[in-house]
Amino acid sequence: MIERTFASMNRLSQPIDEQRYQRVLNIIKWVFALLLIWPVSRAVSSTNDFDVFYGAGQRVAEGMSPYLKPYARGLWYYYSPFFAWVMSLFTYLPQNPVTTLPIPLGQAVLKALWGGLNLLLIVRVLGIVADEISGAGKTRAQLWFWGLLMAMSYRWLFMNILYGQMTILVLWGVAEAYRSKPVAEWRRWGGLALGINIKILPLFFYGLQFWRAVLSKKALEWRSMAWISAWLLALLLVPYLFVEVGFHNILIKDWLDIINPAAKEHILEVGEGGFIDFGAIVTKYFTHLPIPKETRYEWANLSLKEVGLVTNGFRLLVIVLCSYWAIRLQSSKALVWSTAFVQMSVFLAVIPLAFPHQRDYSLLMQMPALAYWLWCELNGLVRSPVWLKAWALFALFWMGCLVFFEAFDLTYRIWMIDHRVQGAAGLLFWFAYQVFLNGQLRTAPRE
Repeated sequence: MIERTFASMNRLSQPIDEQRYQRVLNIIKWVFALLLIWPVSRAVSSTNDFDVFYGAGQRVAEGMSPYLKPYARGLWYYYSPFFAWVMSLFTYLPQNPVTTLPIPLGQAVLKALWGGLNLLLIVRVLGIVADEISGAGKTRAQLWFWGLLMAMSYRWLFMNILYGQMTILVLWGVAEAYRSKPVAEWRRWGGLALGINIKILPLFFYGLQFWRAVLSKKALEWRSMAWISAWLLALLLVPYLFVEVGFHNILIKDWLDIINPAAKEHILEVGEGGFIDFGAIVTKYFTHLPIPKETRYEWANLSLKEVGLVTNGFRLLVIVLCSYWAIRLQSSKALVWSTAFVQMSVFLAVIPLAFPHQRDYSLLMQMPALAYWLWCELNGLVRSPVWLKAWALFALFWMGCLVFFEAFDLTYRIWMIDHRVQGAAGLLFWFAYQVFLNGQLRTAPRE
C-alpha cells in the first residue's frame, strides 16, 4: 500500500497550467497562514516561556542576575545576558495602562511582537526552501510537496509559537547561513551567531564549517568561521554599552556556570520532566531517579558517571556520523539540492536529540531533512525501499507530523510525554534519513 501511494505521487511530475498552479498554491499558503495565526493569538494570553524571558528582563532592569533562582513553575533562565538585556527594554513600558490586560503591557507587547516575528521567520525559511527548487517546473508534485511539508511541519510550528520558544529563530538562522542564493558574508552568518548567542545549540555548526573549509580548500569557508566569531563577540560586548561593566561581568559568569555541560542537571535530566533528548531517555529508563509527575521504570540504576559515559558516547557517535556526512556529501554529485543545505539538514536534525533539556517542539529542526526527503520522493528522484518509507512514516507519526496530537485527550498526550515517545521517534527519523541519503548516493550514476 505504501509503495502504491508513493508510486502514484511520483506520477505527479507532469507540468500543470501556471494559473491553476498559482491558484492552488495560494490556497495552501492562506490555509497555512490562518492556522498559524491561531497559536499567535493564543500565545499573548497564555503562560509560556516568554514569561520567564520577561522575568529575566525584569531582574536585569533591577540590577539582579537572572540565573540565580527559578521563575514560575520552577523554570530557569538559560539564555544569554544579551537576550536578557533585550528583554529588559520591554519592562520600561507602563505596567497596566489597560485594566483588562491580564499581564503587564510590556509583556503583552513582547509576546505579540514575538508572534509576528515568528510568522516572518517562517515565511523566510519557506523562501529558502523555495530557492532550492526554483529551477523546477510547475507540477502537481510541487503542489503536493508544499501541502505535505506545511501540514507535516504544522504541529512543530504550532507548539513553538504557542509556548514562546526559540526554535523557529534557530531554524531561520541556520537556514539563512546555508541558503543557496549568494548573499553578503556578514549577513549570511549573523542569524546563526544570534542563535548561538541566545540558545547555544547552533554552536554545533562550527564543526560543519570546519569540514567545509578543509574539504573545499577555499578561503571563503575559513572566513565564515571568522564572521561567526566576530558576530558572537559583538553580541557578547553590546550590553557593555548600556549595562554597568561589573554587573555584565557577573552575568556572563553566571551564564557560563548555568550552561556548563558537565553540570549534574545537564547529565541527569530530571528537572520538571518531559524532555525528549537522548540523555533524558537514558535518565528516564536507566536510573532510579524520580521525575516529577512521571512514571518510574527503573530498568537499571546507572550512576551519574555511567549516565554521563552513555550520553557522551552517543554525542561522540553523533559527531562521527555528522563528520562522515559532511565529508561524503561534499564531493557528491547525486544531490538535487545544494550540498550546503543537505549537509546542514543532517547536522540540524540531530540537535534536539544530542543536546540536553530538549522538548518535542525542538523537533522542528528536522524540517529541512523532511523537506529534502519529501521532494526527492514526490518527484521520483529517489526510489527508497518500502521498508524505509514505512520506517520514516512510523517515526513521523509518533513525532506528531501526521496527526495533530493536541486534538487528543490530555491523558494520551501525557502518556506520550511520559514514555519519551517523540524523542525515540526523532532518533528513528534521523537514522532513517541517513539510510535514505546513503541510498541516494549509492544509486546515483557514476561519471
